[in-house]
Amino acid sequence: MLEDHFTRSIDVVASVLRAATTLESPTRLSEPATGADALTRLIIEVPIIRSISLVDTDGRVVASSSARNVGMTLTAADLPTTAIPLQSDEVKFGEAFPLRDLYELNSDRAPVDIGFWTAQRSVQIEGRDYRWLIAINLGVFLNLWIEVDTDEATMILLVDENGRRVIDHHLKEKAFAERAIALVIERLSQARHGSIDSTDQRLQIAFQGSAAYPAAIIMIGDPALLPVMAGNLRNIPLAIAAASNVLLLSFIVLLFVFYLRFEKRSQELANPTRY
Repeated sequence: MLEDHFTRSIDVVASVLRAATTLESPTRLSEPATGADALTRLIIEVPIIRSISLVDTDGRVVASSSARNVGMTLTAADLPTTAIPLQSDEVKFGEAFPLRDLYELNSDRAPVDIGFWTAQRSVQIEGRDYRWLIAINLGVFLNLWIEVDTDEATMILLVDENGRRVIDHHLKEKAFAERAIALVIERLSQARHGSIDSTDQRLQIAFQGSAAYPAAIIMIGDPALLPVMAGNLRNIPLAIAAASNVLLLSFIVLLFVFYLRFEKRSQELANPTRY
């Protein structure tokens, strides 16, 4: 369910990047009135996108749906993926930042709880190379996770193909999480989904890789609680365990129904304001 929500959300990002290639010259886009208006209209009904910007080969933002981004220069130190050549039609996902938008990369800002993730696509306009750069609103994922997972004994993580944490929920022990991520990245080369039990019986992990994008959803248990939970389970009579399975199945059904309602409510209450 979480992987499906992720994939469909990122599908929207890829679609907007493709749609952006149909826009006109950078000269018109860089005009404050016409440029910002055109880009804002492109994403106004898309809560997964915080901003979309047009970046030249020098890293300068020549146009953006957010006026604060225009004029700033992105360096390889800010966004290493901007220095990586892109193939035609390739969508490249880069770094995640605990910031509101691109403009905070060049300033001394305090980290925020819900940051952004980057996605890029190359485009040629009037014979010159540019990149469309989207700041993905990670709150779209975190809002769902908060509502469906209230158990402090579990953690949810979104990681990219290199094992970098994009966003997490209930993260308490980073060393434990990094170890779990390493195991998942190793398994992803063999299977897109599965579960892992480590030899020390502390790492119990479920993972689901996206079929369309280089990322995976990981769910793991709190290492401090897992031994207690395992010990308790050994003492549960068979009848109670069977009843628990029925309750678990009912919970999964209810969770899916809740998810559908969440999706509908998110669409109805999408706030067009960008920060």
